[in-house]
Amino acid sequence: MPPLIIISHYNAWPTDQLVALLDQVATIPAGVAFDVCIVVNQETPHSLVLPERHGHIPILYRENTGYNIGAWDHGWRHNPGYECYLFLQEECRIARSNWLSAHYRLAMQPAIGVVGESMHWAGRSWERLHIEYRDAPFTQKVDGSSVPYPDGIRAGLKAAGLAEGRTGAHLQSLVLCMRRSVLEAIGGFRVGRTYGEAVVAEVLLTKQVEALDLKAREVGPGSFRYIVHPQWADRGGVKRAIGRVVLRNLPPRLAERLRSGIG
Repeated sequence: MPPLIIISHYNAWPTDQLVALLDQVATIPAGVAFDVCIVVNQETPHSLVLPERHGHIPILYRENTGYNIGAWDHGWRHNPGYECYLFLQEECRIARSNWLSAHYRLAMQPAIGVVGESMHWAGRSWERLHIEYRDAPFTQKVDGSSVPYPDGIRAGLKAAGLAEGRTGAHLQSLVLCMRRSVLEAIGGFRVGRTYGEAVVAEVLLTKQVEALDLKAREVGPGSFRYIVHPQWADRGGVKRAIGRVVLRNLPPRLAERLRSGIG
């Protein structure tokens, strides 16, 4: 069975980003066969209408809760016939060929539990993060008090009964690839009701995988190698990777549209 790509869409937004990603998925060589499913976080009651070229793609609808992670959790649970899933936010853009096979090849290795494009806070201890974020309070209070951002996450990990580990390193929930067996072992994604809970859920995933003695790792080399995200791809010296080689794989009109947004 080929891997399934699950893309989250927030239907209070226009469909431009989603359609641009679907066009890339359909035209840039993935390196392995795949299926696609879209999960709509439904803020408004209208149905998603895609261009005819994408009319074959299954669409699932759910209440708008839990952000992208909530949509992804809904998606894998309602598609039980797959052994591996690539989860994407609709804002993602594909940067180079073999974007799926690179993730899939690693995710299927028995020692690896989750693969992604960006390991956030890698090598940074919780103590260092406490100092770095001392002026950045967590989005909600902990035991009635305002605490730095990393401290709020640590409290969430403790409440979930998980070891926080020596560092705050975790894969960002922008792009993730996982085997179904791993998702089942951790009980699926933890879906937060608030933004703060969703942030904790992102870190929880990596810590849950590591608690199974499995590895969480970047696909690499480096962050955002195959799939980029506009909110993060220019941060920390990481350059957006959509280049001429990829653009040559696209229809001229779409290539021009993406080229204009590279910056």
